[in-house]
Amino acid sequence: MALPMLLILLAAFSDSFLRPDDIGLDSLTLANFSVLASTQALTTLGNSVLIAGCASALALLIGCDPAFITARTSSPARRFLYCTGIAPMFLPSLGGALAWSLLGSPAAGYLNLVVQSVGLDITVNIYSTGASSWSPPSTTHPTRSCSPTACFPS
Repeated sequence: MALPMLLILLAAFSDSFLRPDDIGLDSLTLANFSVLASTQALTTLGNSVLIAGCASALALLIGCDPAFITARTSSPARRFLYCTGIAPMFLPSLGGALAWSLLGSPAAGYLNLVVQSVGLDITVNIYSTGASSWSPPSTTHPTRSCSPTACFPS
């Protein structure tokens, strides 16, 4: 197991293609990693951090209220909230992502078709930064409601 990982690591630092008869330490370089310092890579990293931070904050905001209600109150909807909190565990996130892409696609999303048929000049774009921050928390409801439930013991 260590040998394939070592060969991948060696290939990452090598300036030529590795061949079984041409493996050596004389052609090692850091030039392969210069692309990580480019503006495009740094912009991509910044967008990823922004989306992850917004999605985490939104998941925390959405999940703490149902978690508090299910753990600390005697609300009549307590069991219903708990069941709706764990129901998405049985659905894959890929299904949620596919559903959001069908709903909010800027070209032919169902939400855009409904909005345009009403006569409004609004375009829903699920691929924007804000919508990309909304999609993960909406498909990972169990994580955001069941995890904080442990923080509110009765």
